[in-house]
Formats: sequence, structure tokens, C-alpha cells
Amino acid sequence: ADLPNLVAAPTFNILSVNKDLIRAEYLHWFINSELYGGKYFKQNAMGSSVLNIPKGILSEMEVMSPPLQEQDRFIKLIQAANREKQIMEALIKKRRAFIDATLTKFSK
Repeated sequence: ADLPNLVAAPTFNILSVNKDLIRAEYLHWFINSELYGGKYFKQNAMGSSVLNIPKGILSEMEVMSPPLQEQDRFIKLIQAANREKQIMEALIKKRRAFIDATLTKFSK
């Protein structure tokens, strides 16, 4: 709805959601999760080099849709996990820089 003139290439599908039934963020997680979407797509993908999910297969995918309140809580949990991942990656990067700087100091 935000991009009324958007046209998807044949290899892409544009998904829209009924906001009274499901949150877009929750659907995004569900489709991309290894346990649900990943398993479904591995079983139904077509192609050898580049896997393709036909529109019919995508439309037949069963999506667990808990109540909106639960989806909202789940979205907050996903956001917290993503933030935690960012913090941990930043910490790892800083630790590596510290180790490199320390080793550089001793190598001179």
C-alpha cells in the first residue's frame, strides 16, 4: 500500500497481510525461520542451482497465527534477540581489535 506503483519481477512475490489477523513482522519471522518456513521451502522448492518457490506453493503454506497480543510479545522478543546479536557482534569486533593492538605492541 505504501508503494502503489510497485511491480515485482517474476521471481518475487509481494505479500500483504490483514493487520487484524497477523503482524507483518511476525509473518516475516515465520517465513524466514529455519523451523517453519525453511523446512517448508526445502520440501517444496523447485530448481537445481537457484531454488524457486512457486506462488501456488507459497499461498498453500500454513502459517501459525497466535493472537495479536502474543504476536506483539513475540515481535518484542525477536527485536531483543536481534539487538543482543548486534551488541555481541560489536563486542567481538572490539575484542579482536584489542587483541590485535596488544599483539602489535609486543611485535615492535
